[in-house]
Amino acid sequence: MPSSLRVSEVLAVDQHQGSPVTALTPPRADMQLLMGCQLAPGNEVTLIPGAVRGKGSFGRVVEGVYQGQRVAVKLLPEAHAWGGASLSLLDSFAQEVEVLGRCDHPNVVRLLAACLTPPRQCLVLELMETSLERLLYGQPCGTVLPLRMVLHIATCIAKGLAYLHPTIVHRDLKPGNVLMNDPWGPNPVVKLADFGLARLRITTQPTETPDAGTPSYLAPEGFDPAHCGVITHQFDIYSLAVLMWEMLAGRQPWKGVSLVEVAYKVAQQHVRPPLWQIPEERCPPKLRTLIEQCWDPDPRRRPAAAEVAKCLLIVLQATRAGLDPQTAAEVGHATAKVQPESMFVSEELPRGWDYASYADDPYDDGALGAPARQPGDGKGGAGADDVAEVIQVLTCGAGMLAQKLGV
Repeated sequence: MPSSLRVSEVLAVDQHQGSPVTALTPPRADMQLLMGCQLAPGNEVTLIPGAVRGKGSFGRVVEGVYQGQRVAVKLLPEAHAWGGASLSLLDSFAQEVEVLGRCDHPNVVRLLAACLTPPRQCLVLELMETSLERLLYGQPCGTVLPLRMVLHIATCIAKGLAYLHPTIVHRDLKPGNVLMNDPWGPNPVVKLADFGLARLRITTQPTETPDAGTPSYLAPEGFDPAHCGVITHQFDIYSLAVLMWEMLAGRQPWKGVSLVEVAYKVAQQHVRPPLWQIPEERCPPKLRTLIEQCWDPDPRRRPAAAEVAKCLLIVLQATRAGLDPQTAAEVGHATAKVQPESMFVSEELPRGWDYASYADDPYDDGALGAPARQPGDGKGGAGADDVAEVIQVLTCGAGMLAQKLGV
């Protein structure tokens, strides 16, 4: 095996793994819990006027300054505004503090401080430059991330999941929750964020909200009542597979498909995004096999995050080494041709890839004719009424499904 593959690096994927994070893991000593307006000197959080980084149902994220450094401040709605934050939102914030306050890993965003008491509940997080969502869809149409960048990002995500699993399940892995620094540099920093749906698990036990998350990335067990609400860390592995497909394809999964149709296809028909339409130079056989394993219908058959990270790193090293197909096959990996430009320069879609027809007809088994309603647009999960409707359809069977879809 060529030395450029650096097998020792592959076998030691993550030196930061350490012990699993559990409910018994103490919060980090450098994470501060702030108490309302009674802030100790030096713990003040100063918001930068007009520096809004994002808005959503949770409130908004703005830039600020904390202990002399620029930070991202996640703000809940103020207590006097429309009754303040909902109980579910307060619970989500508390869960994020419980999880992130214990985490210390280079691929997990760092929580610096938190205030969970009125009048201004907030989380103070390290500031990141951009998100994977902006990286994917902020470029000219017809361009995609280069294969080596896709592999680097996926490897970093898998490392972060390997640190969290099995005791922490993220449950909402999607491009908007993957943050990045120096995205076009030689070694982009990639971190998992938004742990409002994450839970610290002591044992495998049912959850009241197995369907929480963004439907386009939701594992089949999240839709299936037969699983009795039991969600394990393999839930995240399925989401990672869909995310890898999205980076390779350069488009959103299940775009324009109704929530009911997504649920039926994923949970009942075992339909997946069309991996076969991505050419080999864009998706080497080893990577293709890995993705198929990661979105296997049976959670028990999906690989662990640490194994995913090792496999991705091997493919990445083979790609960087520029191995020809015959040499790559000898070590069990096929690889794309190395680009002469920098590692992270956006590349055009491969020749022979009919992107127009691919975008118009992404799923080869034909549409069921449901009214278009995008299930996962990066803005958050489905509403309670939508999820209840899906569960009812899956429980009652094909007759009700045909009625809902008008076929």
